[in-house]
Amino acid sequence: MSKEKFEQKEAVSEKQNRWNELEAEVDQIGDKLGMGVDRRIKPVVRGLMANGFQTTMSCEGHVNRDDHGYPWPWVTIESPLSAEVKKNRRFDFLDNTASLKDGWNNMSEKDRKEWQKFKDVINEADGKEDKRLKKILDEFYKDEKGNRPERIGVDSGHVWPKEMLELWSRIKGKIIDVHKTWPKEEKKKKLELYQQEFKRFAEFLKERFFREK
Repeated sequence: MSKEKFEQKEAVSEKQNRWNELEAEVDQIGDKLGMGVDRRIKPVVRGLMANGFQTTMSCEGHVNRDDHGYPWPWVTIESPLSAEVKKNRRFDFLDNTASLKDGWNNMSEKDRKEWQKFKDVINEADGKEDKRLKKILDEFYKDEKGNRPERIGVDSGHVWPKEMLELWSRIKGKIIDVHKTWPKEEKKKKLELYQQEFKRFAEFLKERFFREK
């Protein structure tokens, strides 16, 4: 065996070991709500992690959970820097204060500026992750024409079906109630389409991971 082929084989072996490690890791982790990762969304979460993204929450999508679920799969991502900033006790205090009723009005100008500096760092870092993921989605859809509603998009760390992201941008804050108007059969149909698209994306992410040097 030539040195080049040996090195290629070693690289593939290292990739496979890392992929296996990620599978075990995803099986063990919980999201911010302390819940495990849904079975049907695990491949996407693992694929994103393999391609250098840090996920925070996810869901495979559900039809019978009007109280706390959506009939479409989703994943949220954030940058490592953003995660570190959010662990900062000072930021945590300022952010909690700002979120209280009249909290912002009661904050000093100095505290407002300090909070904004933290937020600027978070937004810039997460914005870079969004752009990086959008480039990967462009790779995924490069040979496809049209604009199918089940196509995947990313906005502000939310990886959702593009149809829902566009709706979110138009009526931000009200999307939680939108799906409640859909008949159950429509929910099932949409969820199946969305899940199939996320499955295809997961396969692409895996292939990309093993292809990239």
